[in-house]
Amino acid sequence: MAVMFFGLPAIAQISISGKVLDDHTGLPLPGASIYFNNSTIGTYADKDGKFTLSAAQTLTELVVTMIGYDVMVHNTSREEAVNRIVFRLMPKQTDLEDILIVSDETRRKWLQLFSENFLGLTEEAAQTSISNAANIYFIKGEDDYLRARSDSPLLLINKMLGYKLYFTLVEFGFSEKKHSSYFTGFTRYEELGDPEKYRKKRLNAYYGSTMHFYRSLLHNQLEQEKYFLFIKELDSSVSAKKPRTNFRPVTASAIVRPDSINKDLFKLQWQGKLAVEYRKEPSSKRFLQGKYIIEGDAPQGFIAYLDLTVPYMFLNSQGTISDPLHMMYNGYWIYEKAANFLPYDYEPQAKK
Repeated sequence: MAVMFFGLPAIAQISISGKVLDDHTGLPLPGASIYFNNSTIGTYADKDGKFTLSAAQTLTELVVTMIGYDVMVHNTSREEAVNRIVFRLMPKQTDLEDILIVSDETRRKWLQLFSENFLGLTEEAAQTSISNAANIYFIKGEDDYLRARSDSPLLLINKMLGYKLYFTLVEFGFSEKKHSSYFTGFTRYEELGDPEKYRKKRLNAYYGSTMHFYRSLLHNQLEQEKYFLFIKELDSSVSAKKPRTNFRPVTASAIVRPDSINKDLFKLQWQGKLAVEYRKEPSSKRFLQGKYIIEGDAPQGFIAYLDLTVPYMFLNSQGTISDPLHMMYNGYWIYEKAANFLPYDYEPQAKK
């Protein structure tokens, strides 16, 4: 068995300060939200539009949002630790002609579809609410997908994991015909209370999650964490009409390797469908078995499938992929969505 050891970079701290202004008027935008995407690290601009923010250097995607303005995303660097950044936000423009006007009954149905395909179907999803769902509207699409937007960040209250999430929705699509959904956006996390109160629930949500898998992959701990990889192949030599499905074992070193240019990135690449078998019982499985026939169920643990829709993508040292819209999930992980997400700066703690 091939063994790989990746030297993950030491975590340094950076400090960023700056100002948020209206691009048209040059006036400050007090209350603008500045945060590192998918983390608990964030702040708000003061009355003069000024802010200061410190974080681990592994967090690089800085997001600036303000209701009524377009989102701005900035990739930080070490040099900016001593420089001030001025963000000039553009007022948002909404094309009213694209908004669908529907009956209350249709809207309720579409909001239910949105909730199931955005929050997920797990116990965490059942205990998560969208406080400002009234801000969601639906727009015309050129294909079979139902699309949704919101001009202000969606406020999610996750009572099970103890987070308040501000989710800036960029894209959402759902196709009943294709049995497919997707969404993308930017997330800021805030604690609902004492983190210790939610420590066990967060730990349960972490083990068996995509975050846990990607981090185990990077640290060469797949077998230790009970993950096993296979490439799903069709053996057409058996019968052209009924080809047999083969599962060929693969090692981590066969699908991930350090990037030759950026030491903080790792290249993910494989041919076909990657099957990920997890041989522990995830905490959400019992809840799902009581409500659904689970795709990807197994006597012990689960099976999930990953498809790359591009030749390759990158995984960073935190265990997050570069382009989520080009990674397709099937099997067990289709049930876990926004309500099961943990911030990128989350680190599991041993049970006490």
